[in-house]
Amino acid sequence: MADQDPIMNVDSCKTSTNIEARCSLCGHPFLRQESKAFPFCSTRCQQIDLGHWLDERLGLPMEGQEDQEFTGFHDSEDEF
Repeated sequence: MADQDPIMNVDSCKTSTNIEARCSLCGHPFLRQESKAFPFCSTRCQQIDLGHWLDERLGLPMEGQEDQEFTGFHDSEDEF
């Protein structure tokens, strides 16, 4: 192990600093390196967010549609 190429050394790519982030759904602080569901703190928050997209509570604006102010999530029972 005399002349190791530093570019090929995998250990040099690892950082010892933990970056703190906030969950984009619940706002809970967490360490980014410890989350398997980044930008969410947990798989639970990731699944809840996915449900909001699938229920069409979240979506991308369509062309020609005016910007609308976010009024919060609505219950699906209110729609019927």
